[in-house]
Amino acid sequence: MVFRYNGREVRYDLNCFFQSNLSILPKLFNEIERSLELDESSTFVDFYGGVGLFSIMVGHRAKSIKLIEENPDSLVFAGHNKELNGLEKMEILKGRMESYLDKLIEGDGRWVGVIDPPRSGMTEEVRRALIGATQLKKLAYLSCNPESQLRDLKDLCGSDAWKITKLVPFDFFPKSYHIESLAILERRN
Repeated sequence: MVFRYNGREVRYDLNCFFQSNLSILPKLFNEIERSLELDESSTFVDFYGGVGLFSIMVGHRAKSIKLIEENPDSLVFAGHNKELNGLEKMEILKGRMESYLDKLIEGDGRWVGVIDPPRSGMTEEVRRALIGATQLKKLAYLSCNPESQLRDLKDLCGSDAWKITKLVPFDFFPKSYHIESLAILERRN
């Protein structure tokens, strides 16, 4: 299957996680781009990056892209999508996110990211790492489970490391009780 937007495309299949309501994706991308204020000085991190949807549709504006994913099927498509879109600046990190967090966000520059975890949300280890990742200045947290997102946001913001600047619901599943929630987080000084 193929999703196209603004001259870029992302390929995926049913063995990979992908957003189900394609018509809403442009609105989601626009909200994330506006909120993260990506530019050529930014490093974009795509946490739980899947096939590279956010790396390709949002991260292309950044100086460099780092995608983290552990699903083998998604990794194959991420590599293909990187080539298809000519994103030489995209680095694909294979494995569990927890194995990269302590050494990923370091060095100079402005780091921003998108995190779209599984329905269960972030692990405690991921939340602790994001609290300590002081180079990461803005984070767009997309969740399909408001309960796990609330737990994660309480930890991130309760630590005084992060603050919520915006919370936007997206109705990806009309006529159901399911909702996607986008929280925009900013690093406290």
